[in-house]
Amino acid sequence: MSDQELKGTPWVSLAKAAAHLDETPMKLRKKLDRAAIKTDNGAVVAKFHDLEARKFGKLWKLRLGKDWQ
Repeated sequence: MSDQELKGTPWVSLAKAAAHLDETPMKLRKKLDRAAIKTDNGAVVAKFHDLEARKFGKLWKLRLGKDWQ
């Protein structure tokens, strides 16, 4: 899914995304931490499969693609 298509989807909490993906929050957090990169503007983001995640302070927020809705 392209970045443009994800922009219309709302941010959800890590716990809600983990429940939706049938994973534990800790397991999903570890996956995000492994995939995390720091962008030029200082944001920490992770992208894999059909989701996009961004770190806001210490909290991860995720956007799930249309396949997850």
